[in-house]
Amino acid sequence: MNQPKEDRMPNGAAPQRHPGLTLELGLLTAGASALGIGFSLGAFLVICGAEGLRTTFAFMMAVLASLVSALIVSIWVHIMVARPLREMAQVMAMVARGEPKEVQTMRASGELQSLLQTFAMACERVRERERQLERSRKEFRTLFEHVPSYIAVVGRDYRIVEMNRNFRDTFGGAEGDQCYHVYKKRETKCHNCLVEKSFQDGTAHRSEELGVTRDGQEIPYLVYTAPVTNERGNVDHVIEMSVDLRPLKALEHEKLQAERLATVGQTVASLAHGIKNILTGLEGGVYVTQTAMSKADQALLQKGWEMVERNIDRISHLVRDLLAYSRVGVGELIPTDPNGLAKEVFGLFSETANRMGIQLILELDASVGEVPMDPRAVHTCLANLLSNAIDACAEDPHKKEHRVILRTRGGPGEGQISLEVEDNGMGMDESTKQKLFQRFFSTKGTRGTGLGLMLTSKLVHEHGGTISVDSCPGHGSRFQIILPRNKTAAVSA
Repeated sequence: MNQPKEDRMPNGAAPQRHPGLTLELGLLTAGASALGIGFSLGAFLVICGAEGLRTTFAFMMAVLASLVSALIVSIWVHIMVARPLREMAQVMAMVARGEPKEVQTMRASGELQSLLQTFAMACERVRERERQLERSRKEFRTLFEHVPSYIAVVGRDYRIVEMNRNFRDTFGGAEGDQCYHVYKKRETKCHNCLVEKSFQDGTAHRSEELGVTRDGQEIPYLVYTAPVTNERGNVDHVIEMSVDLRPLKALEHEKLQAERLATVGQTVASLAHGIKNILTGLEGGVYVTQTAMSKADQALLQKGWEMVERNIDRISHLVRDLLAYSRVGVGELIPTDPNGLAKEVFGLFSETANRMGIQLILELDASVGEVPMDPRAVHTCLANLLSNAIDACAEDPHKKEHRVILRTRGGPGEGQISLEVEDNGMGMDESTKQKLFQRFFSTKGTRGTGLGLMLTSKLVHEHGGTISVDSCPGHGSRFQIILPRNKTAAVSA
């Protein structure tokens, strides 16, 4: 025979019966048994005699009333308690089996129908939240796998707990491998480990690193680390998010190449213009010289020859400045006394300044001490600035006395020294100051090449220093070079 299936819980256990159902069945059984006993006793008494019939009849009626009452109570308990509990048990079994939709279609007694409807609505809301959670989980997984960066979740033992597809395809490895081995093919932890820092201080960190792909190719990447905390606020994992810098490096290289080509074009155009002007001057000098020779005019011949010599001198200066700008750079930084360099440059220009009636003043700070620098490069910078200051005074016709000061001092900031050249010459307006360090810009007209200050600025910046100018028209100018005392700071800049 076909046995009715017993409802089972998800773990295979049979659902528990409600105690009310057992109680109701017991009452029915007890009532039936009592009724049988009553009829048996009545029959016995009738057989025994009629004298106790009246008493026996009254007793039997009382027993019968009690049994009817018990039967009515049992039926009421069955309808109002046992059946609803059994239906509720069936509903719970359906929910346990993951069949909330069956609850909606289940028919129950009027006492339980409203409760079932409310319970079914609650189950449907739970199912909707589960569907939303599942969609969010799938969306997160899709984003995690396909985001255009490398993502890895690392534990405290530096082993990768999870990685996305881009990380796996680029660096290889698998979950459980040490991050430093996968990223850089190292056998030991990195010296400046950002994962370790995030575990220690619970904050995010960033660094530009150089890794090794699964094919053995070096790859620059920018890595961010961020802590992943649990409900107690403790850092359980650290997530590493890295971005490939190769496209950016390629763009930077292309930009640098374009800038170099643009610089070459500007340089050639400026050189062509400057050489054209010099050639025009040479042609004028040659014409004057030829005219003087044909007329045997010695004075005119002298004038023409001076024009030729002046333009030849301009060509010589232009070539020397170009060679200096293209070849001269900062060499080895060695401990050097800035005061000694200042004295050498001061001695070179003392006679020239005296001959032009310009007072040359040297102010040295004995506390400066030795500073790591390329002495030849700094010598060139001071010579350019001192020569420009003397020219600025010579071209100023409004003052009777002119002075140029070459000064050394400590500061202005900690770990710095200052080299200054100050004059009371013509000065410059704001527009001139903005163009001062541009190539081929000169305040000397045809006598300058426009390369001296640009070369000075280049050498100063290669030392990790800065150069600035403070000037006012009619009052003079002050150029200041600031160099770091620390050799590491100079080299890194």
